Amino acid sequence: MSWTGLTSANLLFLKRSLGFSFGLGYKGFDLGVLLQGAFGGNVWITGPAIWPFSGDGGILADIKGNYWTPDNLNAKYPRISYANNANNYQTSSFWLLNTNYLRLKNVEIGYTLPQSLVKRAKLGNVRAFVNGINLVTWDHLKIFDPEMPNDSRNYPQQRVINAGITIGL
Repeated sequence: MSWTGLTSANLLFLKRSLGFSFGLGYKGFDLGVLLQGAFGGNVWITGPAIWPFSGDGGILADIKGNYWTPDNLNAKYPRISYANNANNYQTSSFWLLNTNYLRLKNVEIGYTLPQSLVKRAKLGNVRAFVNGINLVTWDHLKIFDPEMPNDSRNYPQQRVINAGITIGL
């Protein structure tokens, strides 16, 4: 099946974003969570980002050993060739991938010391915390960030973990 007349601009209106956050606290402990996601979207995976040796590019680890050969008929990717092979690079539904995802965007756990202890040290408040950003993403794409634009080689989302103490005077 060919999607020749259909461009990514035609597909964008179908994508819906969502977010869900919640927080709770109990006896000085607090927890905050942010989930974000999108559904109904697609992306064309094309060009040097995915095509082996295209534009003097290399080859993704996901493709290595997972391309068509006479001995590997159920491969995930078309046959590989260093030569320019237009058959492998045709715009088709093969390169149109689902970008639905759910990401654990932010989690923060904290503890605020009781005022009875803080006042002895002549401080306003003391809170210790640990937080994480981009902790996990559940998606179908796996080898690229599902938020990337078409034909992109964006830098992947970074997983960040912080710890700290907030002291109010």
